[in-house]
Amino acid sequence: MSEAPFKSATGFRHSICASVAELQQWYTRPLPDGATVYVTALASLYRLVKGLGSAYDAITSAIVVPADQSSDRWVLESVQGASPWSGEEALLAATTVAVDGSATWAQLGSTGGSYSLMAGHASMFAVSATTGVMTYHGQTRNMMVTANVSAGTPLPDNIHAVISLSDDVPSASSADEFTKGEQAGSAGGETAEVDLLAHVSVERALLLVEGDTLRLMLRNDRGQPMAVAFFTLSVVPR
Repeated sequence: MSEAPFKSATGFRHSICASVAELQQWYTRPLPDGATVYVTALASLYRLVKGLGSAYDAITSAIVVPADQSSDRWVLESVQGASPWSGEEALLAATTVAVDGSATWAQLGSTGGSYSLMAGHASMFAVSATTGVMTYHGQTRNMMVTANVSAGTPLPDNIHAVISLSDDVPSASSADEFTKGEQAGSAGGETAEVDLLAHVSVERALLLVEGDTLRLMLRNDRGQPMAVAFFTLSVVPR
């Protein structure tokens, strides 16, 4: 074990080392919470979280456990400028969404479908394969959540979308959700030649905590069933 080359616990909070193996050998007890170390071999930045414990040790690609067996953890913040704490899911096959009345919200995934985590660590972003609900299992973080959807209706209509955090947009509600980022696009209805889809992109800046759920809610003015051809939902730290 070795003392980390920090000048003091209150003054110099940033340092540099050659490898993760070297970082693991540093004593963390004298260091301040939030101290950062740049690891040159990986072009990566780690942040010390005092007392984090073993809750996220399974994410071995982003957590360094000190060899002194303290409860502190080095948490990977960036790799060559990119965050490792991002995730994205996608719809794998077209699905439908039924609504219960005009302009009422319905859950994407309420009729079942096929969804998968396309990027991110499965221990942090758990995606239901049938409903598309994403459950967050990570540190409390400010995140930008973005969803993109392409959907159509039998008759021309306006399709609205919004991201729901832990069901804060209730099914069958007809309330406007513009403060949560509601957006709309026009679907042209179906013809013999082509299905004219609405393409809607929505986002919400959220403070995510352990156990929060994310899902997309949809509605249209006429209360028509919607055919969803494309959907992605991504979570990126702010």
